[in-house]
Amino acid sequence: MSAAASHSRDDVARALDAGLGESGVVICGLGSGSRAWRELGSPRPAYYCSDPMGVSLSMAAGFALARPDRPVALMVGDGDLLMGLGALVTVAGASPENLSVVVLANLRYETGGGRPLPGSSRLDIASVAAAAGWGSVSTAGAGLADDIAAALQAPGPSLMVVNVRLQAAPYGGPGRWSGVEERLQFELALAASDAAAPPPTTGGGG
Repeated sequence: MSAAASHSRDDVARALDAGLGESGVVICGLGSGSRAWRELGSPRPAYYCSDPMGVSLSMAAGFALARPDRPVALMVGDGDLLMGLGALVTVAGASPENLSVVVLANLRYETGGGRPLPGSSRLDIASVAAAAGWGSVSTAGAGLADDIAAALQAPGPSLMVVNVRLQAAPYGGPGRWSGVEERLQFELALAASDAAAPPPTTGGGG
């Protein structure tokens, strides 16, 4: 991991929010991704995945396929992604063009106290995604905001790996809502955002 290209998870959340269009929706993986997005306080609709670990990519892909009118971004830790690694192949096959994935990579299970990922010294998530059939794969450098903006504009499904610093474990106690309440909050925010969106324009003239 390059120290020159190492960022905080909060840096990633800010860059993702700035680069995603007004109609964009964010799905957050378990642990560090959810914590970073909550702390940002963005008003855009966001869904926070909970247990079991490893399902967030599948959930984000399902939502992207169900709502092709919405740009969908998943912010997920590398440990969470590896728990459901087979989904990389499934998503590549389904090819949701509106899905972007940003991986918070520190080669550790941060939420579990910082235990290293198995085989972390040889792990290359970008290469794994490319081999699984993802056409748009990249790794962020020092220009984080520009790199994430470019990844969000790339044909989906796209995946960007961002090397992030190891930070304090993101769990500080029970959340404000239960999992069921979290889902309801997301549905309400999404419905309100849909209602506020301008009507689609019709093509042609004459």
